[in-house]
Amino acid sequence: MIRKNDNLCISEKNNEIVILNMKSGKFFGLQDVSYDVWQALEKYQDVGLIIDEIVKNYNVNRNEAKADVEKLIKDLKENGLVVEW
Repeated sequence: MIRKNDNLCISEKNNEIVILNMKSGKFFGLQDVSYDVWQALEKYQDVGLIIDEIVKNYNVNRNEAKADVEKLIKDLKENGLVVEW
C-alpha cells in the first residue's frame, strides 16, 4: 500500500502538478500519465488498482503499464513523494 507523503506542497494547473518536497527542498513536475498516476493515488493505495486504471484510460498492454507505473512509483518513493504503509 502506498500514499502521498504528508510533507509536500502541491500546486496543480492545466493538467500538470508541481510538487515541493518540504524536507528536501526539491521540486518535481508531473504531467500526462504521471499526472494520472498521481491523481489515482487519491482513490487507490494499491499499485495494482492504479495500473488497472491506466490500462483502462489509455488502452495499453497491462505488462507495459505495470512496468511504467512501477518505475514511476519507485521514483516517487526515492524522492520522498510517496510512502509505503
